[in-house]
Amino acid sequence: MNVCFYQPHAGLFNATKGGVARITRIVKEELESMGVKVFLCTTIGDSNRNYTERHYFILPNAIEDSIENKLALRDFLLKEEIDIFINQFAFSSPSLNLMEVVVEAKVKLVNAHHNCIRCLYEHYPFIFRTNRPKWQTKIVDTFGLWPLVKYLFIKESKKKWLRGINQSDAYVLYFESFKQELKDLYGVESEKVKIITNPASFEACSVNDLKSINKKIVYVGRIVENQKRIDKLLTLWKRLHHTFPDWTFDLVGDGSYMGKVRHFVKENKLDRVFIHGFQDPLNYWKEGDIFTMTSDFEGFGMVLVEAQAMGAVPVVFDCFSAINEVIDNGQTGIIIADYDEEKMFQEVSN
Repeated sequence: MNVCFYQPHAGLFNATKGGVARITRIVKEELESMGVKVFLCTTIGDSNRNYTERHYFILPNAIEDSIENKLALRDFLLKEEIDIFINQFAFSSPSLNLMEVVVEAKVKLVNAHHNCIRCLYEHYPFIFRTNRPKWQTKIVDTFGLWPLVKYLFIKESKKKWLRGINQSDAYVLYFESFKQELKDLYGVESEKVKIITNPASFEACSVNDLKSINKKIVYVGRIVENQKRIDKLLTLWKRLHHTFPDWTFDLVGDGSYMGKVRHFVKENKLDRVFIHGFQDPLNYWKEGDIFTMTSDFEGFGMVLVEAQAMGAVPVVFDCFSAINEVIDNGQTGIIIADYDEEKMFQEVSN
């Protein structure tokens, strides 16, 4: 059997640079151990121009659904006799446009959505503010158009859900609650929608291996304002920095907000913040005592399971409907309701 995973702009599918790439690598290795031939497919970019990994196919155009990419993908599917094509970026019109090539080639298509559903809708105004030109936000604010903006988001999103489900042989979500949200919010339900949770990244440490307190707080993930809300994380650490002078804070990751992070750290003289960039997080999990996550929304949160596995206690916002399936509140972590920043400070302090 020949299987191909697709993610646009995925670079080298580096497992340290994001949950989807990490999931893809884990499943790829497991399938290969079973004798399956697995390909990785992405779009051209500076990070992969000279990359030569075996079974790694790069679409020639940075514009995902370009004619050039469609022709290249068609030839690839036929040449390599791909049996199953897994699209890891299904909630995207350009990706859905490209997937029509897979359908036409009569290759089995699995579309996957790696995020929550209702929370995307609930936090769309902030997403809009972060990603749109300031003049658009100003017009919406001035004329009170946020209900219209959210209505248009619902309308456009429903089209993508229906299209993605209809063109695929299976559509994968993480949790049953996401399936229910799809029905409640969009009126969409289908037998094609399947529930598959994330695999574990590594084996959990035993009780005998649990570390002593190292007085380390850790964050692992993309350093972005939108979704991850690193701005809130920095505000939290600023308070903790002055309250607990013998604790340190490790930031493991990178992203578009890194410049502002460095400026905030310097301006507030936070000399116990250590920025590590993209790294294998395992050693940081082993040393960390508390993992803080201030995201507006998540899909699954691989970092939650990783932190728990290594004995770091996650203290996180209640940022997706199935978080109680990942964290047993008060036992394997602490869930903060209503995005209450003061409550998070108190819980971490305790």
